[in-house]
Amino acid sequence: MKHIQPVSVEQARSEALPLLLQGFNRRGQARTDRERSQRAAVKLERDDRHCTPPEICTL
Repeated sequence: MKHIQPVSVEQARSEALPLLLQGFNRRGQARTDRERSQRAAVKLERDDRHCTPPEICTL
């Protein structure tokens, strides 16, 4: 079992937000920079236009 270290909410947000904003591919995994560079500009514009910023709630 791994030792879990506590992380502040701000640190977790700063690490998670870029991953959430870059979108996901068909496999449900986050798109890599390489996948984004190979994607057509029209599709990238569509992704950015229809993507709403994720809401990170605090418990």
